[in-house]
Amino acid sequence: MSIKRKFGNYKGGDRILEKQYAQEFIKTEEFTGYVSLFHTIKIIEPLRKRYNQKEVCILGNGYMWLHQYPLHKNHAITTMFNKGCFV
Repeated sequence: MSIKRKFGNYKGGDRILEKQYAQEFIKTEEFTGYVSLFHTIKIIEPLRKRYNQKEVCILGNGYMWLHQYPLHKNHAITTMFNKGCFV
């Protein structure tokens, strides 16, 4: 079983007004696959999700999502950074 290759550029994101996106294919001894960085500059409204009775904002102005898509693996890794991480 293999997963469909996906990319984190969010072309259909209705709430996103302005964004930046970069993607690279990386081949090293430790990792082979695609890595992308999605940066929201301006959005209409934050995206919030509830985890363990706590509401968490996962997408807002200035947020960055780092996606790792290892080749020939059945998983992907997303690391989310809010704008407070870069102050």
